[in-house]
Amino acid sequence: YSWTGNIRELENAIERAYNLIDGNVIKLKHLPEKIVSNNRPLCVGSLNKTLNEIEKQRIIDALKASGGNKSKAAKMLGINRAGLYQKLKKHGINYF
Repeated sequence: YSWTGNIRELENAIERAYNLIDGNVIKLKHLPEKIVSNNRPLCVGSLNKTLNEIEKQRIIDALKASGGNKSKAAKMLGINRAGLYQKLKKHGINYF
């Protein structure tokens, strides 16, 4: 949460949560709804996995756009043909 109200908003949220808890642990249910609804994980997957998925999709898109011509697809991607073949193998892409 970005704490748009700065320190006062944070103080109010903590004070509210403190008044609602039955013990000494603040949980999501004790926080205001607008904070909980904005509570998204910063990272859903690993960066490498995400980058690999993007790379694979870009390769597939280039192959489709080039009509399966690997030399053209490699040029579109800004890599050489040997590099494209390495990436095809890496991603398990069989595009003929």
